[in-house]
Amino acid sequence: MFYNVVRRVVTSDFMFRTNYMALKNALHYMKPRPLSGKAPKSKLVMSGLMTWLGLAADPNANHDTSLVTIVKRGILASQEGDLKRAQQILHLGLRQAFDIGDQAAVNHIFCLLAEVSLQMQQYGESERLYTEVLKRILSTGEKENSNAVVDISLKLAHISAVREDFVKAETGFKFCVESQEAKVEKLGAEVDEDTLALYGVSLDRYAQFLASRERLAEAETLYKKGIDVANQVLGIDHEQTLVIQNSLATVLSMQGKFKQAEDILTDIIYLAEKSNSQYLSTFLINRGVNKIMSGLGKSGESDCAKAKSIAKGHDIAETVQEADDCLEKARMAY
Repeated sequence: MFYNVVRRVVTSDFMFRTNYMALKNALHYMKPRPLSGKAPKSKLVMSGLMTWLGLAADPNANHDTSLVTIVKRGILASQEGDLKRAQQILHLGLRQAFDIGDQAAVNHIFCLLAEVSLQMQQYGESERLYTEVLKRILSTGEKENSNAVVDISLKLAHISAVREDFVKAETGFKFCVESQEAKVEKLGAEVDEDTLALYGVSLDRYAQFLASRERLAEAETLYKKGIDVANQVLGIDHEQTLVIQNSLATVLSMQGKFKQAEDILTDIIYLAEKSNSQYLSTFLINRGVNKIMSGLGKSGESDCAKAKSIAKGHDIAETVQEADDCLEKARMAY
């Protein structure tokens, strides 16, 4: 069993301009933890959607200062993990935005509320809010395949998957991939970074969905495309690129392609050691698990023992437990 890297919009420190953060929403096969071993505080981050809709912070924008203060307080409450209070504050801001007729602020606050609801696992409410924003921007002339629409559609597809409406989820993911792929192919070398980034996000999200449905060969194809995008935008040694490669290694291992999986994991472990990546111990565990599954119990045990030592040194209790589980599997294998 490979261990999950869960990249959440609101907890990871990874940012690809303002938008590639959508990639962090994705569920993967390992769970990242900071080297301190402490869970990071929940953070509400304005997505690239805000920029695409012209809602990014602008010191010259003619927004009511009291409204700006209210929204900032709502964001701060979410950063402190007080999501209920964040909801209450943002609803006050929403009422004020409606009262003064600031439609950009209304859309902004709807998105923030949707993110908070998603964190609180209030999926129905989050879906309702995102759908409302989608209707509002389309009614003002936003193109149906714009980056803003695709970004929201990705979030809605993710919610559908969580709620086990798999047909609806796949329709959404496929729409996002096909929309971005068409734009990337049309623009060629002139493609802008946000469009390319969102293409990578869409590939990654759809691949995760397919892997969760045990459609591993299809997921493998999309992960490979996603890695190509990440290499272009982030570079081969960026931590997020390593995480996506780990996901590819996972689906390869699950298909019995142990040698291919081990080669990928060995490469990313080398890069993770050079950068002192927070995910190094989990990459090692995953290579250990892959070796055990391929019949190399002794070698797998060595990887898991090293991972445990690293995790203990950084006081990451959950990874220590995962390493112990791996060691137990290794001992049972020989």
